[in-house]
Amino acid sequence: MNLAVFDIDGTLTASFALDEACFVQAFADVFGLTGINTDWASYPHVTDESMARVILREHLGRPATPAEVGAVKTRFLTLLREAGEPIPPIPGASAFVQRLRDDPGWAVALATGSWAASAQFKLASAGLPVAGLPLATSDDALSRGEIVRHACALAEAQGGQTFAKIVCLGDGVWDVRTAHALGYPCIGIGTGAQAERLRAARAAAVLADYGDSDAAFEALQAV
Repeated sequence: MNLAVFDIDGTLTASFALDEACFVQAFADVFGLTGINTDWASYPHVTDESMARVILREHLGRPATPAEVGAVKTRFLTLLREAGEPIPPIPGASAFVQRLRDDPGWAVALATGSWAASAQFKLASAGLPVAGLPLATSDDALSRGEIVRHACALAEAQGGQTFAKIVCLGDGVWDVRTAHALGYPCIGIGTGAQAERLRAARAAAVLADYGDSDAAFEALQAV
């Protein structure tokens, strides 16, 4: 059996812009902090927990306490919920995830840089068929690599087996770099300039979305 490990924001849910806006606003609301660097790829780890610690350390001049990071996390989730509109899935994502769940040759896991509570909220808002799937988040580890490793370990424990092939799917160049560091191929999800960045990062394949389920499945099989 093979394993597909999906990122969430921009990969399964069209939530990247909302996620970024709420993340930045949370620091303004809790600490009055503005002018946050949103070049996320420039951070040591592109995960909510790690980036929050870096931002607060620069602002406070000392390491943030768990309570201070927790205050940002709580406000961030509140802002996501107050946005009011359902978060749309990436086109075809729901059907594609369900196709893989129904296929005896594939298992599915989720690995995200989001905090667990916000990840679960976005998945539920988008109506994705992910109940019961292994989920690893930045509550589990600071780095993307450790998060993906944890997702794979959870999937192995759930299925009681190791996997013949593991394929990562993500929309960020950090997803591709993480997969490469772990020795896994990565399928990029994106269009336009983002697709070009994914290709430049050496994604094994790049898809606009999952609207063509057969093409997406063939890409998974081929890498």
